[in-house]
Amino acid sequence: MGAEPTSLEEHKGATKAMFDTDSAGLVLGIVGLVTTLLLGIVAYRIAVKTKREQWQIAEASGAFRKANLGLSIFGRLLGEGYPDNEWWCFIHPGESDEIAVFPIRFYIFNAGDAKSDIVDVVIRVPEACFPESAAKYVDFSILPSLLQDSIDWSVDTVDHFTQLSFTMPPMEPKSVRELEIPFGLRPSVQGFEVGVPHTTSSSITVSGMLVAAYVFTVRLRSRDSEPLDFSFKVVTIPARNMRIGIYKYVELCKRDKTLQSEYSAFRRLRDMLTTVAEPRVANFLAFKTDDEETTEFGKIYTMKLPKTLRQRVYYVGTLDTFENPAPGTVISLFDFQSVPRSSRRFRKEEGNVVRIVG
Repeated sequence: MGAEPTSLEEHKGATKAMFDTDSAGLVLGIVGLVTTLLLGIVAYRIAVKTKREQWQIAEASGAFRKANLGLSIFGRLLGEGYPDNEWWCFIHPGESDEIAVFPIRFYIFNAGDAKSDIVDVVIRVPEACFPESAAKYVDFSILPSLLQDSIDWSVDTVDHFTQLSFTMPPMEPKSVRELEIPFGLRPSVQGFEVGVPHTTSSSITVSGMLVAAYVFTVRLRSRDSEPLDFSFKVVTIPARNMRIGIYKYVELCKRDKTLQSEYSAFRRLRDMLTTVAEPRVANFLAFKTDDEETTEFGKIYTMKLPKTLRQRVYYVGTLDTFENPAPGTVISLFDFQSVPRSSRRFRKEEGNVVRIVG
């Protein structure tokens, strides 16, 4: 143990020596901390640069590219938001027991940036629309036409439904294929009259309108993407032309008390506080009667569409200016329905995709 300082000068010298030693240690500590921090920053920048380069290499090699299949009907996308294109109305030229053969045009597309695997398209319809026994008499068409001989297809009946299955070659990115299939449909909107006993000696006749729809489901499936199920409905309205058919539709909607456009000003104000207005759209398609034949099954009409379709949009309140369109015109008719806030449908992204099958 060293000797204690005996004078003031010695005490000051010892104190200065201790202070110099502590200062040097502090400086060395700060230098070490700064050095460690700089080395950490350099290592982080190197790691980020390496990660970015790896990402760029993977992106350039196509590791992140994938196929993205989709479906549209007559050029209207399915599953692309709300309001969707779920409801379709065809004008039927015949009577309640007569069949009209409508060509329904499906567009299968690959919106992704990679080539897909083999594509399976499965269409499920009521058996009456496409009986399995009629398959050998029915032709489908596809574009590009060079794929006509490279597509395998089959028809099966399952629980009163007909299932049409198509297997297509892989699809290139940003490509589309058109598949047109004829379906035989009877009018799904029909009037009826029923006699109801009123007294023991008399009765009254009650008339009404029966409205039904043909439900179509479509599944797209490929090994490199998630299978998708779509759904849409077809209503066939008997009428001489499109104008009469659309007015029939509007009259049917007027019987629906939720039709927003039929509300009084007071009711609209009340519903602003308790409900929300949701848009709904019905698509009408103008066909041309190409042929008419009387068979053992009754009269059958063959409907036809031009290759190029035109698009027009109307609001239900502006039909005063509506004129009969040329064949091949898709008419989108908008109106609004009042929906309670508790049951509002948030479908901005879902559209009418029924579900994604895992």
